[in-house]
Amino acid sequence: MSTPKLFSSDVSEGLSCLSLCSITQRKGKDVDPCLDPLGKLWSRKLSTDLQLRVLGCLRYEDLFQFKCVSKQVKRFLESDPFRGLCVELSSKRVTLTVPYFFIASDGKWQCVGFDTSLNRWRRLPPLAYLPKPEPELFKEYLVCAKGGLICVNVSKSIDKERLIVFNPLTGRCRVLPPLNHRRNPVLMSMIVDSATRAFKVVVAGSSSMHGELRNFSSITEVFDSSTSEWKVTDNLPGPDFALNEFQTGVYQDGNILCIAFLEAEQKAILVYNVDQGRWLTNWATPLPFSASTNSTILQLVECSGKVYLFSEQEDTNGCVIHCVDRLEWTHLTGGAASGRLTNVIRSKKIGGGRSLEIYPEYTCVAYAESQLCIFNTVSHTGMIYDVQHDGPSGQAQVLQAPPQALGGECFYSLNPLSFPLELSFTSQVDDHHVNPS
Repeated sequence: MSTPKLFSSDVSEGLSCLSLCSITQRKGKDVDPCLDPLGKLWSRKLSTDLQLRVLGCLRYEDLFQFKCVSKQVKRFLESDPFRGLCVELSSKRVTLTVPYFFIASDGKWQCVGFDTSLNRWRRLPPLAYLPKPEPELFKEYLVCAKGGLICVNVSKSIDKERLIVFNPLTGRCRVLPPLNHRRNPVLMSMIVDSATRAFKVVVAGSSSMHGELRNFSSITEVFDSSTSEWKVTDNLPGPDFALNEFQTGVYQDGNILCIAFLEAEQKAILVYNVDQGRWLTNWATPLPFSASTNSTILQLVECSGKVYLFSEQEDTNGCVIHCVDRLEWTHLTGGAASGRLTNVIRSKKIGGGRSLEIYPEYTCVAYAESQLCIFNTVSHTGMIYDVQHDGPSGQAQVLQAPPQALGGECFYSLNPLSFPLELSFTSQVDDHHVNPS
């Protein structure tokens, strides 16, 4: 494999900074006799292509530490040329499941997730570009992610959002322009086009009234990175404040699915078609009475192309049960569709007792192929279930808590992360990125 000619000068300059010998000298230390010949071998004997292959095999933790060597190295590893080289070298993606955020003692955001390919917990580089959450508003912060990018609302106002999209590996980020109708949304979802790398952020609802004449609870807006603008689309069906549960929903076949009130005291699965920019009222699927009224948690999750509904219900004996049902569509004439729920997990809740008024204690997230994890957001432990077969799943595997060092002041949200994080150095915010102040 040859080095892309377009970046040849940048590559040579960047790689010249990575000599192990010069690195030691630059930090004001004597050259280790063992490192000296190794540094010469790296800088003089290995071809540029081989050096790049070595860098391409490094873990993101190692690359982040490498950036601390010097400003030159940092600039090179964060540059567009190096990102392009990662594409040429087929830099593999990393997926972290059951992710959670916390705030370190220095006030910086941190994120931890479980890497099933390595069977261990991993921490992302510090998200130093995100402002510390406002204590009075942190429960209303929304986080969504797709295609190596993360979008988070870091508002410090009860009626004005502040959305930031970023790549957690490169640190490249962008503050999105204000919504047409300023508010903290209740639904926030993200779509990334794998071919063009453009992204869309879809928001709907409002967490506050904004005065008697400013009810934004039914407004839906879409940000398109290719136009850098927000567009107001179809209003949410149902009563005012139909969206009253903070969520990201799930994306399936061009549609975003979410939980909302279809009518008074009747919750349903609602469907928003992204391309058409409208809510498909003839796809709305009312939830069973027990799930709609007797649940403290209702959450949709996507796994291996299928959509599941996670609910926490109380049975006739007063026991709290964790249920997961698979959603299956039947397409009808006239473009309508009917949804049906099939139970795949039914398990008694173990311990706990926190209320939804504080934050959800449990969430459900895709763990691996045809596997779901019911994750405790307080203890960071979980139960892993196989859902590839019909009928309630049998014996579950236990997900052990991460090391104590991977924690701090927890970031709790009424929207706990219900999706894995896909990570890649090649995911782009876009060419008009703006670093938040």
